[in-house]
Parts: sequence; C-alpha cells; structure tokens
Amino acid sequence: MADPDLQADGSAANSVLQRTVTWSRLISGPSIALVAAAAMILAAQAILLRTLPVEEAGRFALLIAAAEVLAMIADAGQPTLLLRVYSHTPASPMAWRADLRRGLLIASPIVILGPFVAGTLYRLTPGHLGFLFAATLLLVLLHSTCALLAARAHYTHSTLALRMPNVALLLPALVFLFEPGLARLSTVIAVHLAATLVTLLVNIRRLGADAGQPPIPWRERLQGLQYLGASATAVLSDRIVLSLSGLFLTPAALAAFAAMALVVRPFALVRNVLRTVSVPELIRSRGAEERFLFAWTVALAGIASVVAIPVAPALLRGLYGGRYTEGLALVPWLILAGALTLIETVPRSALVGRATHRYNRVYILAIVSCFSWSLAAGSWAIARWGLLGSAVAMFLVNACPLTVSLFYWRRYRGHNSGELSNLPPPH
Repeated sequence: MADPDLQADGSAANSVLQRTVTWSRLISGPSIALVAAAAMILAAQAILLRTLPVEEAGRFALLIAAAEVLAMIADAGQPTLLLRVYSHTPASPMAWRADLRRGLLIASPIVILGPFVAGTLYRLTPGHLGFLFAATLLLVLLHSTCALLAARAHYTHSTLALRMPNVALLLPALVFLFEPGLARLSTVIAVHLAATLVTLLVNIRRLGADAGQPPIPWRERLQGLQYLGASATAVLSDRIVLSLSGLFLTPAALAAFAAMALVVRPFALVRNVLRTVSVPELIRSRGAEERFLFAWTVALAGIASVVAIPVAPALLRGLYGGRYTEGLALVPWLILAGALTLIETVPRSALVGRATHRYNRVYILAIVSCFSWSLAAGSWAIARWGLLGSAVAMFLVNACPLTVSLFYWRRYRGHNSGELSNLPPPH
C-alpha cells in the first residue's frame, strides 16, 4: 500500500509543475516577443547614447521620458479600466471606437497643456515642443488600443505594439553606428513619431469592426481616474525619475544617468509583459494562482539581481567605450530598484484586477501618497547629491509602492482568501 505522505508530496510536486507549465505557456508568446523587443530597445538606446553628442544624448533621454510620462498622465487610468472591464467579459462585443473617443476627450487637457508646461520647465526648442505634443497624443491612443487587444488575449501583439516606437529607434541607431557624422536628435524623434503612428494604425485594423454596442458609461469611465496613480507608479517610475532629474542635472549628467538606468529596463520589461498576462488571468482564475506567481517573481528577481550586480558594470563600461564612467557607481542601486519593481507585479495586478473600485481607491491613495513622498525625498537627494541622488531616487520610488502593495495585498487575502471582491475597504 502506498504511503499517503508520499502520495501527498507527489501530488503537491505535480501541482507545482503543472501550474508552472500553465503559466509558462501563457507567458511564452509575450516572453518571446519581449526578449526580441527588449534586445532591440536596449541596443537602440545604448547605441544612441554612445553615438549622439553628449548634450543631445541627454536631450534624447529627456524627451522620450517626458513624452511617456505625459501620455501616462493624460491616459487618466483609462487603459487599465478598459483592460479590467473587457477582461471580465471576454466574449462580449466591444464598442471600441466610442471608447477611444471618450478616452481622448478625457486626455485632451493634458495632451494640449502638458507639453507647454514641460517646454517651460526644460526650456525646450519649438521643434522639441512639437514632438512632445504629437508623441503624447499618439501614445495615449496607442495605450488604449493595446489594452483592448490584451483584454481579448492578444498578449503578444499588445506587448510588441507598446514597445514598437522604441524598437524602431534601432534603425537610426544602426545608421549612426556606421556613419557617426549623421547622428542627429531630429532624426531620432522623427522615427519615433512615425513608428508610433504606424503601430497605432495596425492596432486599429487588428481590433476589427466595431460592435455598435453602447460604450462604457461616463460614470464608469471617470472611475478610471483612480488607476492613474497605479499606472504611473507601476509602469513609468524610471521615466518619472529621469524627467525629475532633468530639472537638476546638466544634459551631460542626465545622459550618464540614462545610460546606467538601462539596467532597470530588463526588469521593467518582464514586469510589463507579466502584468499584461496576469491581470486578465488572475481575474479569470479568481485569485487562485496569486501566491504561486508571487513566489515565482521573487525567485526570478533575486536570481537576476545576484547575477547582474557584479557583471553589469563591466558590460556597461565596454558598451559605452569609456563614456559615462562616472555613472558606474549607480549600478547596484539601479539593479535593486529593478528587482523591487518586478516583485511588486503580482500584488498590484491582483488588487487592480480583482478588488472593488472602493477598495482600490483606498489602496491607490496610499500608493500615490507614498510615491509622492518618495519623489519629494528623491528630489532632495538629486539636488543634494546630483548623479548619485538620481539612483537613490530610483530606489525609493520602487521601494515605496512595493511596501504599500504588499501590505494591502496581504490584508486583502487575510480578510477573504476566496472571494477577493467582497472585502470592505480598510478603516
């Protein structure tokens, strides 16, 4: 007769293996796309930071970061709302044209005014100001179409589409690598805009015919505002720190920080593709896979950090050919920041995807409050320590949201480990 304990151990092992295989299959398509996109983005940015004149390299990093931050603010949480609503009803038709129009109306104040505010703060030229306006508008539409595609389980397509504007920068980067005399910032931003527009048109074609159904009501659309803080702190913390650093650092120092901050991108890219898959899948599994997926991300982040901290400085020194050596001391801080942002993926996805609007308002208010404190502390650090302060700020803006997300996620599961949607907000 078989030993019951051995049978139990075997069943548990099989369960872990089966769940690993299931999640691996879900993530495999986006992960293949992610690896390809990540390699091209990192190559493009590294080459551009190496080949552009140092002052223009700093401007390049600032303009791309500012455009993505403005687009995220203008989104007002609408892509997350679209993903949440349509993931709950994956077989229902979408009134995506009306939903896009309403999202654009919500975004219009920031799309119009944001670039002018940024232009004043950073003393941008008229050409750079025009780029910020066009890039912000196109990115807002791109984010929403990618959310709609992800809600229909087009994970690989949405993963690639979100990154295609930065992937396309590999083309001018390779030209500049072989013909350094042609390196111009104006060429880079023109390619970025063209790639964003083409990707948006492809997304619209992929969405297909409009169902003609009533769009998401205005009252529900306005509830998406609560996801603005969650989206900004989850997706663009590195760009926010880069934009903040642009207020204090010279363009040359900003270029050095951007060059070192590339070590955060692999963590952020894995986080983003995992988030794209985990939100709809955790909704459908009713939270049963949360602990398993969390343990998997912690292990991945830990192993990656242990490998990267000793190896990355030597790689970066060779990559930039002696440029930006003053930034090599920042690398351990930045790698730890990347690990923290990856670890936070599952707690945040579980709450954003499954919690009630009421509970999420409390959670996101805490996230935004903590994030605001970390930005204030980071600003002080940058003003006080310069380049090193930017790395400290990057660590803080990732550590604070993780702390808050873990607290609310554990409390959420502790109150109701089965049905997460019925938990009242904390008092």
